Amino acid sequence: MVLNTPAEIVIFINGKKYDTTGYGPNYPLVDFIRGAAKFKGTKSNCAYGCTGASTVLMTSWDRENEEYCHRAIPSATTPLASCHYRNITTVEGLGTTENLHKIQRLLVENHAVQCGYDTPGIVMSMFGLLLNNKQPSMKDIEKAMLGNLSRCNGYRAVYQAFKEYTESPSNEREPFEAGLPDLRHDILEPVTFKDEDCTWCLLPSFSWLKPMQLREPNGALIYGIPTVTELKDFKVVFDLSRAENSKKQMKGGIDLAANTTLTDLVAKLNGLTDKDNVLVFRELANAIENIKTLQYRNARAVGDALMDNNELKCLLGAVGASVSLQDSSQCKLKKMFGSDVTVSIKRVLGEASTANLRYSSIKCVSIPAMKRDKILLHENVADRLGNGINLNFVSAMMSVDNNVVESMDICLGGTCKGVKVLTNAGSAVKGLQLNDNSVCEKLKDLSADPLLSGLLTKLSHHMADLASLSHEDRRAYFKARRGTRKFVESTQFKERVNKEKLESPNPLGRPIPTLQGYQCATGQAVFTEDIPEFANELFFAPVLSTIAHGNIKSVNADEALKIKGVHYFISAKDAREGTNVFKINGLVDEVMFADNLVEHEGQLIGGILADNEHIGRKAAALVKVDYEVLKPVVTLEDAVEASNTITGEGQVKLFEKGEIEAALSGSQHVISGSMKTPRQEHFYEEVMCCLVVPSGEDGEIDVYIPSPAILLAQPAFAAALGLPFHKVLVHCRRVGCSYGGKYGRFLSFACGVALAAQKMGRPVRCKVTRDEDIRIMGQRGEFGSTYKVGVTDGKIQGVIVDMQKNSGWNSDASPDICSTAMAHIDSGYDFPALKCTGEVYKTNTASNTAFRAYGAPPAVAITENMISDICAELNYDQYEFRKKNLQQEGYVTHYEHVMEACDVTMDMCLDEVAKQVEYHKTKAEVEEFNKNNTVKKRGIAIIANKYGLGIPGMFGKGSCLLNIYLDGSILLSVNGIEMGQGLFTKMAQIASHELGVDISRIKLDPNSNRVLPNPIPTGGSTGTDLSGNAVLNACKQVVEKLAPFKKAQPDAPWEMLVGMAFASGTNLSTTGHYQLPAERYTFDPATKKGRRWWYYTCGASFAMVEVDLRTGQHQLLKANIAYDIGESLNTAIDAGQIEAAFIQGYGYMAMEQTLYDSEGRLLTRGHDEYAMPSMADCPPEFDVTLMRGNKETEQVLYTSKGIGEPPFFSGQTVYFAIKDALVAAKKAAGGQGTVNLATPAVPINVLDCIKSF
Repeated sequence: MVLNTPAEIVIFINGKKYDTTGYGPNYPLVDFIRGAAKFKGTKSNCAYGCTGASTVLMTSWDRENEEYCHRAIPSATTPLASCHYRNITTVEGLGTTENLHKIQRLLVENHAVQCGYDTPGIVMSMFGLLLNNKQPSMKDIEKAMLGNLSRCNGYRAVYQAFKEYTESPSNEREPFEAGLPDLRHDILEPVTFKDEDCTWCLLPSFSWLKPMQLREPNGALIYGIPTVTELKDFKVVFDLSRAENSKKQMKGGIDLAANTTLTDLVAKLNGLTDKDNVLVFRELANAIENIKTLQYRNARAVGDALMDNNELKCLLGAVGASVSLQDSSQCKLKKMFGSDVTVSIKRVLGEASTANLRYSSIKCVSIPAMKRDKILLHENVADRLGNGINLNFVSAMMSVDNNVVESMDICLGGTCKGVKVLTNAGSAVKGLQLNDNSVCEKLKDLSADPLLSGLLTKLSHHMADLASLSHEDRRAYFKARRGTRKFVESTQFKERVNKEKLESPNPLGRPIPTLQGYQCATGQAVFTEDIPEFANELFFAPVLSTIAHGNIKSVNADEALKIKGVHYFISAKDAREGTNVFKINGLVDEVMFADNLVEHEGQLIGGILADNEHIGRKAAALVKVDYEVLKPVVTLEDAVEASNTITGEGQVKLFEKGEIEAALSGSQHVISGSMKTPRQEHFYEEVMCCLVVPSGEDGEIDVYIPSPAILLAQPAFAAALGLPFHKVLVHCRRVGCSYGGKYGRFLSFACGVALAAQKMGRPVRCKVTRDEDIRIMGQRGEFGSTYKVGVTDGKIQGVIVDMQKNSGWNSDASPDICSTAMAHIDSGYDFPALKCTGEVYKTNTASNTAFRAYGAPPAVAITENMISDICAELNYDQYEFRKKNLQQEGYVTHYEHVMEACDVTMDMCLDEVAKQVEYHKTKAEVEEFNKNNTVKKRGIAIIANKYGLGIPGMFGKGSCLLNIYLDGSILLSVNGIEMGQGLFTKMAQIASHELGVDISRIKLDPNSNRVLPNPIPTGGSTGTDLSGNAVLNACKQVVEKLAPFKKAQPDAPWEMLVGMAFASGTNLSTTGHYQLPAERYTFDPATKKGRRWWYYTCGASFAMVEVDLRTGQHQLLKANIAYDIGESLNTAIDAGQIEAAFIQGYGYMAMEQTLYDSEGRLLTRGHDEYAMPSMADCPPEFDVTLMRGNKETEQVLYTSKGIGEPPFFSGQTVYFAIKDALVAAKKAAGGQGTVNLATPAVPINVLDCIKSF
C-alpha cells in the first residue's frame, strides 16, 4: 500500500547532507551514522539507548520561536525518519585531536577517560546541556549525565572536569549555530518514506490523521521520536511529531499538544509557576524532570510517554489532567468511551488500563488551572537514585484550607505494577489537619505493597512539614525539592607520604593523562567494531536458544534462506569432527553450536550469513527451532538440593588450619550466620564482537577480537579450523572494558564466526546486541555460605565457612574461582584456626565466569558479614575489633604463606582513614543523629582489606618488542592489552624514564600475536607488572647498545645517538622478556600449601549512608579510601582505578541483581532492567588517598603494586554501612544484635530486613 509517492529522507550530519538511499525509515540512526557517514565515535551498545554511548545532538528549526532547538538524543533507538530535515552532530563534529573542543580537553586533563568507549556520549551530553544552559549547576550536570552510564568511570572525575562550566557562563550556542545548514523546511502535506518493512507517513497536522486512518486503520501513532524496537511490528507509522495543532491556552492551566516533548513540558511548567499554581506546577516539573534520562525526555513526547511511562500517567492522573481525542472512528479510546472527545487520565487508568494507546488519537493533554489551595506531592523509590530501576511512585493532589485537608486524589504504581487510582484516599483523610498523626496511619494502610505503603508514609510526613509553613515558605520548600549537588572535592586524590621527601619528579609517578584520551574523547579511537568494512564482508546473525533446558528436535532455516542477501545457515553440522565440544578455561565442556542438547537460554544454535546485519537479523528471526522442553535447574538452592556438582582440574575443596573444633568449643562466644552474595553482570561498555578475515593464501586467517587473552583465543580458533597456530593471527588494538568477562567466555561463539569465514572464504563480522551479550557471556556467579566463628576477649579464635558457588551451565573458571575465594576467606584477619569448604554447582543459566577480583569479592563479603555480626551481637566497636584482629608480620595463612611487613599494611591504611574521617567523633555524631530521627538512620562502616595478586609461575612472564626509528621515534609492543586501566600509558612512562626520552616520542602498537607470540593474558592486576618488566628489560638492553655512542658524544641528542647506532650496524629492534622469579609463586593445589600470591595490595575504606526506613532507599553521603600501592607509576590513573572500582563494588552489594524467572529466562537484559550505579550515586564527598613514599620494599616492578582489582572491596563497605544503620534501627525498636540483610541492599530487601524486627 502506498499512501502517496515515497520521498527521500533528508538528513545532515555534522553540517553535511548524506544520501539515505537504501536505508529504511525505521532504520536506527546510529547505524546510518556509522555505516553511511562513517563516523565511528558514536557507539551502539544497547538497543534500548539507555547507556548514553549512542548520544548525539539533534538540531531542528523551531518555527514557533524562530530559533534552533538542540537536543541530546539516543541514536541507537532513533528511527532515521525522525531525523528528516534535522542536523545530527556527532563527537567528530565537535572537535578532533588537532582541534579539540574544550569539553574534550577537560575530560582528558581531569583523567575522566578510562576505556574511552563511553567518552563520546559524555561529550555530547555535556555539549547539549551547554547549548541550552550557559552556566549549569552541578545538579544540572548530574541530571544531564544520568543517561550516560559507565562501568569503568567512577564519575567523580567527570564532575571535576565540568566544574569549570558552573563557575562562569559559556558561549557555545552562537558559534555552533553559525555553521549549521538551513533546516527551515515546512511540511504542507503528508510526506511518505517507505521500504519493504515500513511505510512512514509524516503528517503536517492532526486533521490529516482521520483520512489516513480510514485507509490504514492499523497504523501506529507516534508523537515524538519513538524507538526502533517499539515500531518493529508495525507496517505503517503515522508520525505526528511535527503536526500543527490549533489549541487555546487554558487560563492558569496548560493545554499541551500531544507532540510536546517532556523536556518542553518541564520548561513550560517552570515558566508558569505563579503564586497560585506554584505548589502544583513546581512539584510536577521537578517530578517530570526526574523521569528516566535527559535523552529520553528530549525524544519522548507526552502522547508517546502516556503509552509506556507509568510514572507520567501517575502524575497526570493525580493533577486531574485529561486527554483530548481526535474525532476518528479508529481511535481505540473513543470507541471505549463513546461520544466523549475529552477523557480524564484517571478514567483512562481505571476503565481503559489495558487499552493500547498506540492506536488512540490523542490531540492534546490538558492540565487544569490550579487554585492557591492546591498542593501536589510526588514521591518515588528505586534500586538506584537516578534513572530508577524497579521504580515505585505515589502522586497525591490535595486541596487544603487552613491546614485542613478538604480533598485528596492519589495515584500510585510502579514500572512493573501499572498505575492505580485510589478512590478511597479522599474519604480517609478528609477533614484532618495536615499534621494530624492519624494521617500517616490512614495513608500507609491504603496499600499492602511495602514499597508503596512506605511512600505513602513519607508523603504524610511531607504533609506534616507543610503544616507550619506560610504560602511563601511553601514555595521555597517545593523549589528546594529539586535538590542540589555539592561539588566533589576538586583534587583528584590526596597523598600520604611516609618518607620525608620523595624523589624529584620524573615520568614515573606523574599524573600523565591516558595516552589514548584525546583519541577517545574525539571519537577517533578505533575499537574492534570500528574496523572498516570489507567489500565482500558477511554478517553473522546468531540464532540463539529461547529455552534454558531441552533437546533440539529440529532446526529449519528454509524461510530464512529465501531472503535476498542471505547466503548460508551455519550450525553444528558444519563443524569439523571432534571440534564442536572443546576446552578453554575449565573442563572439556565448551560448545560451539548446540547440537542435540540446549543447556541455557541464549545458547548458540547457528548463524545466518548475510550481506549485512539488517538482513541477517531479519532472516535469523525466521529460523524455526523445535524443542523437547526439559525442566531447568535455575537457582543455586535447587542445584545444591539436586547435588548437581562440577569438579574442576586442580580444584581445592578444603582448607584447614589449626584445631577448629577445640577453638570453637573453647571460645567464650560462638556466632553463627549465613550470607548469599549476588550475581553481578559485567556490563562492560563495548559488547562482544569479532571480525574474521581469511587471507586467501594457505588457509591463513586474521581474527580481530576485543579480548585480553590472545593466548587462549589462538589455540581455540586453530582447533576449530584445523590450522596450525602460525596461521591464526589474532589482533586487538584496545578493549572497551573487560573485568574478566572477555577473557574466554566468548571464544566458543567466536569460533563459530571463524568457521563461517573459513567456509565462505570471505570476511565475516559479528557484533552481538546487549541482550544477547548478557545471555551468552555470563556474570559473576552468586555464592551461598554458612559460617561459625568463635570469639574470646575480642579476639577471633576459629572460623568454619562452607561455600557454594553457582557455575551456570558449564565449568568455565568457576571451580578455580571457588578455590580462590577459599584462599581469600581470611580477608586480612588473624584466624588461629580455620576450616573452609567449597563446592561448585551447575544450573541451567549462563555460564558464570571471571569478574574483577575473581573469587575474592564474595569471600570478603562473607567474612566481613561475619565480622559485622560479631560486632552487633557482642556490642564491639567495629573499628577497634577489626584493628585488633588484623594479621601482623609473621602471620601464617591457611595455605602456609608467612606474612612479611609489606604484606600486611592494612592497619596503616585503616588508621589513616580513621584519622581522616575523625572516626570516633563521626560515630558519636551518627549516634546522635539516630537518636533524634525516627524515620531515617545513618550507618557507618570502616573496613581494611588485603588482596593477593599473582598467577601461577608458568604464566608469570611478559614480553615486548621495542623498535627505534631513524627520527628517534619509538614503537613499543607489549603482551599486555589496554582495557582502560592505563597500561599503555604506564608502559610509555617506563620507557621514557629508562631511556631518558620525552614520552611524546613513544607510541604503543596494537596487540597482535604476529608481533609477539604467546602473549600472556592481561588480568588479575598483573598486566603492568609483567609487561612493565619486559619493557624495563628491553630498555636496559637499548641503553647498553647506545652506551658506546653516548660515551663518544655525551651531549648528542637522542636522534643523533640513534643515527650513530644505525650507521654502525647496531640492531635498533630489541626484544624484552621477563620471567617471574620462581619463589614468588610456589602454591601447589595438591598439597594446598605454598606462596599463593606474588604480593599483597592493602587498603581501607570508610562509608557513611543515610537509610530511609519508610522506603528502604539509601543515600551514600561520604566515602574515604586509602591504599598502599607502593610508589605509583601514575597517581592519577591509579586514583581513577580506585574510584571506578569503588563504584563497581558499591553496585555489587547495594543495588545490582541479575534475575531469572522459574523457566531460566533472563529478566535483566539491559540498563532499563539492571541497576548499576549512575552519576547520582557518586557520593558528594569522595576522597582517595595514596599511601606513597615506601621505597624500602622492592615488588615485582620497581616498588609499585597492582591496583586494578583491590579497591573493589572498598565499595562493598557501603553495604555494611547500610547494615549498620539497620542495626541502629533495630536497637531503636527495642531489639538487640545483628540483622539479616539480603544482598543486594535494594529498597525491598531493606524493608524486608526492617520487617523482621
